[in-house]
Amino acid sequence: MRYKNGGASMAALAATLMALLQSVSGPAAAGSFGAPQDISDITAIENEMARETDIDKVMAYFADNAVLIDIAAPGWYEGRQQIRAAVQPQLAALQAIKYRMDEISVASDGSFACAAMQIHFDATKKDNSLMKMSLRQVDAFKKIDGHWRIIQQHFSLPVDQKTAVPIPDAAVTSQGTMAWSDSSALGPRVPVAKAKEEISAWLTASETPKNIDEMRTYYGPGDDFMIFDWWSPREVRGTAQMREYYGPQFDGVRDMQIKIPVVRVDSDGAFGVEASQQQLKMNMQNGSSQIISFRQSDCVRRVGNRWYSFFEMGSFPVDPKTNKAIMTAPDTFK
Repeated sequence: MRYKNGGASMAALAATLMALLQSVSGPAAAGSFGAPQDISDITAIENEMARETDIDKVMAYFADNAVLIDIAAPGWYEGRQQIRAAVQPQLAALQAIKYRMDEISVASDGSFACAAMQIHFDATKKDNSLMKMSLRQVDAFKKIDGHWRIIQQHFSLPVDQKTAVPIPDAAVTSQGTMAWSDSSALGPRVPVAKAKEEISAWLTASETPKNIDEMRTYYGPGDDFMIFDWWSPREVRGTAQMREYYGPQFDGVRDMQIKIPVVRVDSDGAFGVEASQQQLKMNMQNGSSQIISFRQSDCVRRVGNRWYSFFEMGSFPVDPKTNKAIMTAPDTFK
């Protein structure tokens, strides 16, 4: 795909093409989950933000209470003031940005929306040095006063599990735009307060499945879901890929425990988003244990009387001094 570094007309063209692709694909228009106008609007915003170096223009897209999960530690920022302070130095160092949107999928019900992307950046810094990076991104939007505003944004790099070193140039294998299944139509809607309680309960339960079959029940409910994992540069999409990738990871695990000290949830009763900081303890059959500390975000939908994740991102913050991911945590489960 060509670099998109032209004017607003290029973003409009890209958004229009994306909307046309979605609207003619059939499954993408299931219910209101893939409304062409929402897809066009969100895609245009993502293209504008990907090449923007002006902090004021970037911040215009964020809601007042937004959460940003960034790559470099501490990597967790809440509210426009914290986000601006974290992002401004990053943008100030850049002279120009070229990017390639390797993949983008958008879901919306008209009041909430999510976009899951894989993007490659070629940025020129003001000292004329180059920065190349391929990253994963999941953004959650809410319609506020008639405008789409970001309420949660999560960037990540896959991390080499043996060395804890992030992989900034992992090869991207695009699986194309997500086609939304008719079996995943939203509803019935519940009051917002109840939805938030249910999403929080879903999150806690989904983190400690006993086996791959139980894990599968928290995603979908069809095959139209994707996961950006902590370690793997690949995107895990659908049931078959989930079983192939995560199935072997249950070998040797006796049970798991979870603590979620920080969680931010929003919903309209049928579409929901969560961003959280978690600690997972894996107790092995051989008596050993491992504790992993990580950040996670999910876009979820209520189908029937259950919640399911359809976009998920897990990541570790990266220590900028050592260039290693911060994955471990003290044992607080005793």
